[in-house]
Amino acid sequence: MDTRTVLRIVIHALVFESALTGHRAYYVRLLCDELLRLGIEVTVAVPDVGEQMSEFEVHLGGIRNHVQWIFYATREGIHREADSFLSVINDSSWDHVFCTCSDILARQLGQPFAKIRRDPQRAIEGLLMRINAAYLAPSVGGRTKDLLAERLIARCPFDRFHFLDPLSWRRFFDNSGRAPDAKLMPEAIEPLAVAGRIDACQILGVPADTRYITCPGTVQERKGIRELVAAFRMANIPDTRLLLIGKQTATMSQYFKEYCGDLLQSEKLVLSDRYVSSAEFDCLFAIADLVCVPYPKHLGSASILIRASRAGCNIVASDWGWIGWASKQFDLARTCDVNDVETFADSLISSLQSGDDSIATSSIRKSFNQFHTRDNYLAHWTAFLGERHGLNTLPTIKFPASDSQV
Repeated sequence: MDTRTVLRIVIHALVFESALTGHRAYYVRLLCDELLRLGIEVTVAVPDVGEQMSEFEVHLGGIRNHVQWIFYATREGIHREADSFLSVINDSSWDHVFCTCSDILARQLGQPFAKIRRDPQRAIEGLLMRINAAYLAPSVGGRTKDLLAERLIARCPFDRFHFLDPLSWRRFFDNSGRAPDAKLMPEAIEPLAVAGRIDACQILGVPADTRYITCPGTVQERKGIRELVAAFRMANIPDTRLLLIGKQTATMSQYFKEYCGDLLQSEKLVLSDRYVSSAEFDCLFAIADLVCVPYPKHLGSASILIRASRAGCNIVASDWGWIGWASKQFDLARTCDVNDVETFADSLISSLQSGDDSIATSSIRKSFNQFHTRDNYLAHWTAFLGERHGLNTLPTIKFPASDSQV
């Protein structure tokens, strides 16, 4: 009888996250689930305050007993993210390290003070939302600051840089001297969990016999909500309501009280100041006759635009930055200058009157949507890990070609 023992090589991975706010805990969970499926031994490092956050139990409670945990003490000072990261990574041995949100961390690790001990047997990957230098700042001081940040990121000792924003990726690819290490990352967009409009209206508790304009997500100034309300008021579209369900900032709540009494009384504007569940969030796309992504001067990508596109929604979006670029290049939305209230109002009216089935079904939009999926997100995260260790990871889908610079 053959008594030889087959040795299993164990791969140890660290998933490092500096905060669990917003959707960040959800993305950590997605990555951990995929690593566990691949047979990786996973350790997750999060701030010591993370375990007490509601996001932890909602998104990470299900893997509490399937991964190892490091609840690190949050450091003080301007370099606290790098200090926290170094305190975790320099004391342990990992085969692969994933930094799931690295915009600040990458800049800090690129500074001369960051004494990270590089190990040729270890790979480090980081995801960045954007590089500000890809968007021309209005002042010389702002442009200088952005260029410095870009150079620090290029010095960061990551083996792979993943970018959600193609404009930032192109900027880094062309200027950093690290082109082979720069990769485009999809958004992890899943199909809507709601069957249809009637069910969505029932879940949200709103009537189904009217049209809805929505802007899903938290209700904040930076998302252009004031501009949207002003354009909606001017458009004065019959049998149409502006539905804003999401947690409001204090200043937005005050704005609605002071300036929107008439719209609220007539129920043309419908508000609900609260956090929404994942199912309710999906409902805001399912019931929408028009999704608005006004975000003036927004830097980087916007997942709301991608979600609305994948849901087949009729969309009006800002013509600026990544939102405007992606909308035009991939037939995602009608765009306009959202700071021009008359132009914005006309776009709302035109979009609701005509819709645009040709845009919703265009081949380039379909290719864009196929790139931004949960499986493709995980495939891109684990591709380098698979190359290094011969793992059977998910196949990647490349970013679609267009007549753009990307």
